[in-house]
Amino acid sequence: MGSVTVVIATYNQAAWISRTLHALASQTRLPDQVVVVDDGSTDNTAEVVTTCSQDLPLLVVELVRQPNGGPGAARNRGIAKARGEILAFTDSDAIPRPTWLEEGLKRLEREGDECAGVEGRVEDDQKDPPTIRTHQIHNLHGGRYLTCNVFYRRALVEQVGGFHTRFREDSDLAFSLLEAGYRIVFEPLAIVDHPPREGSVWEVFRLAKKRRNDALLWSRHRRLAHAHLGSLYPPSEILVLVGELAVLSSFLLGALWAIIGLVFILVGLPRLVLASLEGRQYTNRDYLTVLIIGLALPAVNFYYRTSGALHKPATVGLPQSKAEA
Repeated sequence: MGSVTVVIATYNQAAWISRTLHALASQTRLPDQVVVVDDGSTDNTAEVVTTCSQDLPLLVVELVRQPNGGPGAARNRGIAKARGEILAFTDSDAIPRPTWLEEGLKRLEREGDECAGVEGRVEDDQKDPPTIRTHQIHNLHGGRYLTCNVFYRRALVEQVGGFHTRFREDSDLAFSLLEAGYRIVFEPLAIVDHPPREGSVWEVFRLAKKRRNDALLWSRHRRLAHAHLGSLYPPSEILVLVGELAVLSSFLLGALWAIIGLVFILVGLPRLVLASLEGRQYTNRDYLTVLIIGLALPAVNFYYRTSGALHKPATVGLPQSKAEA
């Protein structure tokens, strides 16, 4: 197996990235190069990376700084700086286990050249029952192509033009490779831990802005996006939104529209609530919070998705020259 470059895109992760770099320095198979792309951080992420590179002489760490352009653009910048034949992606708040690189590379070599990549197992190391404020990331059986744990052949990534979307960039690249006729396999022994975080449940409204880019992903990979991710406009959200519009129109069109609207809401809303609460520990207040979000978020998501569909977001791509990289 040839040389490997680990690519890490980071944004305001000063509190966590040292842990990730130390985990890379403890690998049974050390990376030949680590490229960290600081995507316009406003904290001291760059200083932490510089300190770690000095404290970890076994790692060849290269820091690249750029204005904030989203994770897709940041990872493309990392690809342009990479010298390895294999690209291994992880996140700046993730912890690769000691045999992560070894197991991922062994599987890629075993599969042969028609295999473009290997996605590894992502565990969230959740010890206590999660709450509605717990942000979890995991991939236990494959098919999610998360860039916190995936290996790709660099030549094939360059062949399909790298990442094209600013967000959902992990699905975008995987779908591009699958549509080009290559395979991506799952290796459960290549493990990355992605510790959960507690945050604000209301953050979903800030993250909803990323839905603008969803339309670009669905237009580029319509068949695979529907197969892996479902509809661009989730049916449950549409039911709630149509129901709310019907209730509002009842002030002009009569009570019958209010009844129709309530039926639509009662069909769609429980699915949204269940998706937010399933497997989580919650109080009555949490239930009320999720209920309010379930009523408000569909309209917000619809606005951003439709905005993206009507005004296609600009695609990103690999830098065209070494000077850009």
